[in-house]
Amino acid sequence: MKYNYDYKAYASNVVIKAKENSTFFKSFGNLYESRKNEAIARIFHGRDITSFSDKEMYRCYVQYEFSSLLVLLLCMYGLIGVFLSEKETEMDSLLMTTKTGGFKILYAKLWASGLFICLVSMWFWFLDYTTFYLIYGSKGGSSSPLYALEDLSIRR
Repeated sequence: MKYNYDYKAYASNVVIKAKENSTFFKSFGNLYESRKNEAIARIFHGRDITSFSDKEMYRCYVQYEFSSLLVLLLCMYGLIGVFLSEKETEMDSLLMTTKTGGFKILYAKLWASGLFICLVSMWFWFLDYTTFYLIYGSKGGSSSPLYALEDLSIRR
């Protein structure tokens, strides 16, 4: 709650510092850094967390990384067989010489691999979200902006 209460002052301080940096860099002719700081000032101008809700579920969900590792390992395990089995049996050179082989097979394998990665990722995202929802019993912070999570704010 303290973070939610203090965020507006924090955002306005970021805007003030970004404007100071913009004029500083403009005085030295560094337009890139000046524009970058102007963009930061525009992004942080008027930011405020208006709805106070329990964001504990989302804070823990964002920090949760076990499923990411599991998805990575499952995708590697599933995709290794797609290309490796042809190399082991030396069918890759034979497939390249057929009429319907070559790049068509390669594109089909890449498309199927991408679809496999998307399906595995979405399945674990659904499982993780449902599990966190059931554990915490609320999704009260779902309408809050992403910067309402303290762990995702810019620290200086």
